[in-house]
Amino acid sequence: MGGFLQFLFLMAQAFLIMKERGLFEEDPALREMNWRRFEEELRKRSPGAVFSKNKDYYAILGVKRDATPEEIKQAFRTQIKTCHPDLFPDDADKKQRAQELIEAYDVLSDADKRSSFDRWNSF
Repeated sequence: MGGFLQFLFLMAQAFLIMKERGLFEEDPALREMNWRRFEEELRKRSPGAVFSKNKDYYAILGVKRDATPEEIKQAFRTQIKTCHPDLFPDDADKKQRAQELIEAYDVLSDADKRSSFDRWNSF
């Protein structure tokens, strides 16, 4: 990961930790900053760089933490067939499930994103 992207990633992680701990409400100077805009811009410029603390991508795909890239790919392909939006265009639950699978596969199939996810999201 490049120096600037790594910096953005670390800033995003710090932002999420501060947000979770409610530090924005305590400090007036932090309240003045437009953190929502910062978060939106970060997500727009580097999707997948900010991981949800509430999601376990391994559990979503149904693989172990030490799964090989081939196992991850196979699990994704198997599960996406059961909820692909093209096959079930009117089912909102299946569409949501497909989005979760795609997000999980996007992170776990990329070695850099996967190592960052493992580092910052230990369940």
